[in-house]
Amino acid sequence: MKRIIPFAFALTSVALAAPVKGADGVSVDVSNPKRVVALNATTVEMIYRLGKQGTIIGTDVTGTYLISA
Repeated sequence: MKRIIPFAFALTSVALAAPVKGADGVSVDVSNPKRVVALNATTVEMIYRLGKQGTIIGTDVTGTYLISA
């Protein structure tokens, strides 16, 4: 559970727009993410629960989440 909370916070920060610092030290301001690639099923589920499913443009093979009609 302790590992999920920081991940959820980071995901929420990205979903709500925030500066992101890369491994190379370069900081990029993400003002309004319009496209997201979810790298696992948990991330896909969290994006759906945040109501941002329209931003998902790609997933890995585990990222199957039923689209609600």
